[in-house]
Amino acid sequence: MSTTQPPGGGWPGGDRSDDQAGWALPTPPQAPVVPPRPRRRPWAWILGAMVAATLVLGISGGIVFAQNALPILRAANDYSDAIDNGRFAAAYAQSCRSIHDASAFAEFHDDLKTRLGYDQYRLNHAFVIFFDLDHNGHRATITIRATYDRRGDRDFTLRLVEEDGDWRPCGLS
Repeated sequence: MSTTQPPGGGWPGGDRSDDQAGWALPTPPQAPVVPPRPRRRPWAWILGAMVAATLVLGISGGIVFAQNALPILRAANDYSDAIDNGRFAAAYAQSCRSIHDASAFAEFHDDLKTRLGYDQYRLNHAFVIFFDLDHNGHRATITIRATYDRRGDRDFTLRLVEEDGDWRPCGLS
């Protein structure tokens, strides 16, 4: 029995003619090589969770700051600006009830000028030191720094109270 080759080439796996000593086995078809699935890295999830937690805490802190500290800082800054620009009537108008009950505007004006040293030194600038806020319920204190010609800087403590939902300056010492 003679095996003939098909037209156009040999048998898969080699030639199968009778004059050959042995038969070669056909090679099995090769399965496609699929690269192994990359392992998930837990550090990426941990890093993502830490970034998300930082964002949430930062936003929460900003909201708490805006609700609690910002109104106090605005009231102190408005008062400081009034003093800085020599608008004592505006500073008196912003003051708390106890200031209004204890003194008239003329007394307030004279006391503030004396306390700040207007008669002896020229006030260059008065500004709030924002990071020196001490807030305790309905009372707060903050530092106002005054700069003078030929005297240097001097710090004053501004007391504030919450009256009818608004923060009002209530004394400078």
